[in-house]
Amino acid sequence: MKKVKGGEQLTYPDYLKIQYSSLGHTKVGLERVFFDAYSARFKGKITKKIHDHLLFKKLYIDAIDSDLVGYVDSEDHVWMNAKPFNDLKINDCVEFDAKVYRYLKVGHGKRIDYGLVNPKNIKRITPYSLPSSEQIKRQIVDDLLWSTSKYNGIVDRTNWPNVRNEDEYRHKFKILMSMMLADNN
Repeated sequence: MKKVKGGEQLTYPDYLKIQYSSLGHTKVGLERVFFDAYSARFKGKITKKIHDHLLFKKLYIDAIDSDLVGYVDSEDHVWMNAKPFNDLKINDCVEFDAKVYRYLKVGHGKRIDYGLVNPKNIKRITPYSLPSSEQIKRQIVDDLLWSTSKYNGIVDRTNWPNVRNEDEYRHKFKILMSMMLADNN
């Protein structure tokens, strides 16, 4: 409980109840980085500044997991402290490193969620270097197909396209993409 900002006084049973009620209501992309990323870089467009906070409507995550496999992900609606971004304006696109932390969210009932603090190496980037939602979904499907492939652990991922059955891959890719798109509607 000490690792949950704002939850230092929780009892263990209270923590478990809050954790259970948080299922399906967390920022999953940030949660994955918190538990399994070796390193992560974030990219996003500043969409709003209010007082001492700013909003990234869509934040892109470029990470390397504990197995040293790279992946991309995204997160919607991420607020951060605006002070480190003082010289940037609304609609500026930025890239930065930051630490993911867990916190107790108390707005609509208590929940555990994930946020970003201590941004470093902040730099302005062109808007075109941000991946689209479609590219993110394609990467997720490709990651899933690789992780469930019979070649995972046998062949280096960079050589996987050379040994896989391309027709089978395309068929599975098409099915999974259609499922992802249907799930978002």
